[in-house]
Amino acid sequence: MISLLQRHNVMVIMVLAAVTLLLVFRFQYLPNLQFMFLATLVIVYLAWAFIFHYRDKSLTLEVATEYLLTALLAVVVLYGILF
Repeated sequence: MISLLQRHNVMVIMVLAAVTLLLVFRFQYLPNLQFMFLATLVIVYLAWAFIFHYRDKSLTLEVATEYLLTALLAVVVLYGILF
């Protein structure tokens, strides 16, 4: 079962993602700014993941590598779409 703190963390990430998407659509003619918003969201995603797994005592090299590769893939795909 998901704890209240975990639900709160997920809601914060979802709100940040929604705000980021609104900013991306608002500045649709400025791809550099859009990429900056999305890259910031990726960094927040990584920080949240590492902090969550560290506190949960489940942060391993495999978990960290998975999150880093997922973030790198997201950045590459977003860069390809925007530029």
